[in-house]
Amino acid sequence: MTTPSSGTGAVRMGMTGIRELLKYNRWANERVLAACAPLSDAQLDRPFEMGLGAIRETVSHIAAAERVWLDRWIKHPAPRFRARADGLRIADISAEMREIDAERGEFVDRLEAADFERVVAFRTRAGEEHSIWLGGLMLHVCNHGTHHRAQLLNMLKQVGVKLPKPELDYIFMHLNNADEPPVEIDVATIRTYFAYSDWAMDRVLAAAAKLDDAALDRRFDMGVGTLRQTLLHIRFAEQWWVENWTLGPERDFPELPDNLPIADLVYRTAETRTARNAVLENSTDSDLMRFVEVRPAANIVKRFQINVSMLQMCCHGTHHRAQAINMLRHVGGEVPGVDVVVKLREK
Repeated sequence: MTTPSSGTGAVRMGMTGIRELLKYNRWANERVLAACAPLSDAQLDRPFEMGLGAIRETVSHIAAAERVWLDRWIKHPAPRFRARADGLRIADISAEMREIDAERGEFVDRLEAADFERVVAFRTRAGEEHSIWLGGLMLHVCNHGTHHRAQLLNMLKQVGVKLPKPELDYIFMHLNNADEPPVEIDVATIRTYFAYSDWAMDRVLAAAAKLDDAALDRRFDMGVGTLRQTLLHIRFAEQWWVENWTLGPERDFPELPDNLPIADLVYRTAETRTARNAVLENSTDSDLMRFVEVRPAANIVKRFQINVSMLQMCCHGTHHRAQAINMLRHVGGEVPGVDVVVKLREK
């Protein structure tokens, strides 16, 4: 059986895609911080075997990472890295996030298309030296936030917090904004994000393939219940969107057996990528601004631009892979590195 191709060719990043991802990052961070604001110190510091170990530490880590990366981009002489939250108030972290957003916005406003190709040289806290192109590092920052917010939502649920409504999926940022202007997202950014998502999914699937059924089907109070079901859900969602683009709105959410072997899921995932890439291959930025109707439930009809649904696929995959990685850790499986920057370092 031949596995379908998943390649999309050489791709990079563009201004409209970066701006949209940073807009989402800000929107989602604000919603998580608002949910954390009323919590007691006991709730903020309750230990969890996920994320950075506690709510306060995890939100602090997101802010600290955004600060150190921005410092590297603007060539700050001493990038400001915070290892621990040390009792920081949520209000302090929120203020820090606003400051970073404002400073980063001024930085992005000065960029031109060629600047995304600029190589940023930096040294890690461990003394490792790397040189990575700016556009890829910007994608890393946005994706890193999505990964850790997935962990935060589970922690918030466990301390009894009513989660933000609508929740943090990227597409919800556009759900009730019918009067907003059309969303512009360059094809290059979408292709780059998909290339990363495919790489990360392959690493998680490879780790899952080494597990027995007991580990794959162990119940967790996160994701959609088990590692196997969480990985199936990522593929179901992607297949559903592709069918809505290509076949129209009368699409039921795909179903596969809950006991589907991982090897079969790998093949089904590759099939979905092939169909997705066929849509992307000859599409222009304006082509992907076309609206499609979708029916998430029997009596509900929504309209979304194709480009918005494509970014949703990428962010949704990152969110659920964060849960899958935590499950892998709990069942003693291999825990692959899936940060964007890990992929970029491989290059």
